[in-house]
Amino acid sequence: MKRLSTAGLAASLALALSAQSSLAAPLWCPKAKLPAEKAICANAELGTLDDVMRTAHKRANFDSPRNRAEIAHEQRRWLGRRNLCGADAVCLKKRYLEQVQFLEGFFGN
Repeated sequence: MKRLSTAGLAASLALALSAQSSLAAPLWCPKAKLPAEKAICANAELGTLDDVMRTAHKRANFDSPRNRAEIAHEQRRWLGRRNLCGADAVCLKKRYLEQVQFLEGFFGN
């Protein structure tokens, strides 16, 4: 599995964030219950990172069908780590950036 450099990750996220035409909350926000979920829904940057991560997750599964079980397992573990952040936006941003970088490692495989 390939890993992107920090510069590659930053460039990917900058492009995705600048291309975002609206900073609407994720579609799942009406069902938000946990502090982390509520914080994501209340913060435009975190909502955008959620969209970026969801897109990266879909692409990782598409590009690396042999690794879907590993991707799914890590996504479940990541949700646990994300939820441990509670409403801490700095912690949540860090978790999203880490997960996007992990998922980008499956692109093109």
